[in-house]
Amino acid sequence: MKIFDRYFLRQVVLIHLGSLLVIGSIFTLVTLGVTCQQNIPLIVALKALPLTAPQTLSVTMPLASVVAVFLAYGSMRENREFMALKALGTPVWRVFVPGWIYFFIMSLLCVWFNNLEISWAREQIQRVFIAEFKNTILSQLRAVKSFSTPDDSYIIDVSDVTESGILLNPVFTAKKEGVTGVAETANIEVDASGKEPIVYLSLYKLEASSDEGMAVFPESVNFPIPLSGFIKSSRVDPSLSQVGDALAQLERDRETYHQKLATGSIFAFLSGNLLSTVDERWRRRSREEWYFDKRQSVYELVPPRVWASGFACFFMPWVCAPLTTYTPRKGNYILIMFFGLLCTVPLYYTLYEIALSNAKSGALPPCSIWLANIVFGLAGSYLLTRVKYFT
Repeated sequence: MKIFDRYFLRQVVLIHLGSLLVIGSIFTLVTLGVTCQQNIPLIVALKALPLTAPQTLSVTMPLASVVAVFLAYGSMRENREFMALKALGTPVWRVFVPGWIYFFIMSLLCVWFNNLEISWAREQIQRVFIAEFKNTILSQLRAVKSFSTPDDSYIIDVSDVTESGILLNPVFTAKKEGVTGVAETANIEVDASGKEPIVYLSLYKLEASSDEGMAVFPESVNFPIPLSGFIKSSRVDPSLSQVGDALAQLERDRETYHQKLATGSIFAFLSGNLLSTVDERWRRRSREEWYFDKRQSVYELVPPRVWASGFACFFMPWVCAPLTTYTPRKGNYILIMFFGLLCTVPLYYTLYEIALSNAKSGALPPCSIWLANIVFGLAGSYLLTRVKYFT
């Protein structure tokens, strides 16, 4: 069977790689188009495009595996190779073994791509967008000596910008905060480590005025500008190896928060100032508790999400392979392929999304994300028992 195994494996691998190239190219072009529709310059989108490779591969590899199974095994069925193998006394399921081994390896690779995408790739893409946005601000200030946000809530005017990016005599207006300031010099700094990307305007020798009065700051002062109107931030989750540390740190943060509340309540009772227990800090306690619970749920879902979605590259071919042995009449395996794509792929991801949404809400445990894989595994096992009747 070694000759047959190499033949079957070659058929599957070549078609899978070809399908991956075609589907991946289409997905990449769609991603580029969607990115440009978000008012992101084409040159910036092209710089970030290589960083989307992990996401592209993690999405397209399962789809390409389904196409490869239907085309490779469907053509074998069309050429009556299954019947020839049965005549030689070889069970038809034996044909699928090389492909299943290959797709199992591809699933492990897909898991790695998923892990890379949620941890490293998202953060790097965000950094590219923010760095380019900083350059956009500097370019506009050099050209017209002024910059404003789309809603004109934040305006910067300068007399000039040096080659090193230092703003001379900047005047800024923050309408939402009701603050206006004049500084001697300023720098634009970026920070992508928070929940939302932030640009800091670092002002030196600032004279600021507001409704509450005026203030002079002889040292450098950082004034943050949220970029939610320009850049949609992506949540960066911990990688598989960092989930344990992230959960431990979250628990320490929760404990520290509870200790601060307990200390404040004890001091309030001892001092007789019970009104301090209903201040803003206590009123936002429910939001803080919700945030801790939300982050814990997200971290706990990382391992099953990464592994379950990665093994879609195995369980979808597991079901599709037996289906290819059934073709009602000659020339119909192409129709069977499209029918299989329209049935298996939407069904798999529908089950996956149902389990994921229920796991996020706490209705189901995190391991329930494997629901689609379990259903497809059982369905494929049943279809394997029917292969002899199909052929």
